[in-house]
Amino acid sequence: MEYDWYTSDATHTAGLYLGRAIFPLLLVGNLRAASQALLLFTSRLTQSNKSLAMQSVSSASSDVRVYPSVPLLNFISLLLLGIERGNAELFRSLKSHYAAYIQEVGLWDEPLEQIAETYFGIRKPRQGNPLFDMMGSMFGGGGGGGNPKPAQKKVEAPAPAPAVD
Repeated sequence: MEYDWYTSDATHTAGLYLGRAIFPLLLVGNLRAASQALLLFTSRLTQSNKSLAMQSVSSASSDVRVYPSVPLLNFISLLLLGIERGNAELFRSLKSHYAAYIQEVGLWDEPLEQIAETYFGIRKPRQGNPLFDMMGSMFGGGGGGGNPKPAQKKVEAPAPAPAVD
């Protein structure tokens, strides 16, 4: 379906449409379906665009199609390969190499952060909330402020009741 929608758009947008199919599958942990979707999309792309430059890169364990004029499609192909290998450094390198294209899309940051955490163990840096940190330090818990040791609370015995005559 994404491919059919893509056909009414420019060739260089193929990666955007492929991302719409791949990211939801990866986010629910279905790498197999994501790989199948990539294969179907790129097969149809190659068949219907004979003039589109494509280069096959093969190794003993995998085959990747590289499209010089469609960088986001290449990013997704290499991302799936990186997930299969479980290589966090490859993910960082890919994200860095394709950063300008990813930033141009603008919608892939959150899914890529979740993919990084799920498949590569790369945790998203959590930003503190200054108000929460301040309130936590005032009340002896939470956030980044306050004493490193919890304060000891002293409990005093109640005052003796006045004697009744």
